Amino acid sequence: MTLRQIVLPCILIAILGLAALAALIYYTAPTAATILLALMLTGLSTAAATAPLLGRIQQKIEPKTPAAILPRLAIRQGIWAGLYAIFILILHLQKLLDPIFAIVLLVIFILLENFLQTRTEPAPPTRPRPRKTRTATRKSTKAAFQSTRKRKPKSPRK
Repeated sequence: MTLRQIVLPCILIAILGLAALAALIYYTAPTAATILLALMLTGLSTAAATAPLLGRIQQKIEPKTPAAILPRLAIRQGIWAGLYAIFILILHLQKLLDPIFAIVLLVIFILLENFLQTRTEPAPPTRPRPRKTRTATRKSTKAAFQSTRKRKPKSPRK
């Protein structure tokens, strides 16, 4: 799957999520369940709308990112954007939203994504350590003892 293949499904999910959110707000009274559903729809719509854009930004920032990994990165970054939107809305509803706190929360989400990207990359190859087996240890100790023995002088051949 490539980045271009996730654009159309993401746009459709974003449109359907926003339409469901609009219908929920217009037709139902605000209760705890509808607020929770509205937050989930907001997160889903935000994630779907920002995933292709964030994938394209990732592609421009890090051009060596493999094309097979890029859609997964884009979707994961879109999910982070949706979670960020949910947290900002919750803080706003509780009247706890502060610009500094919003920036700190954004930095935390960026650092979490950065950590996940460093963990998913393969580790650089290292030199394999020699295997120690019992036979190799015995041979090396035997060779060590043999080297300390006095050797007979070689007799000249006739």
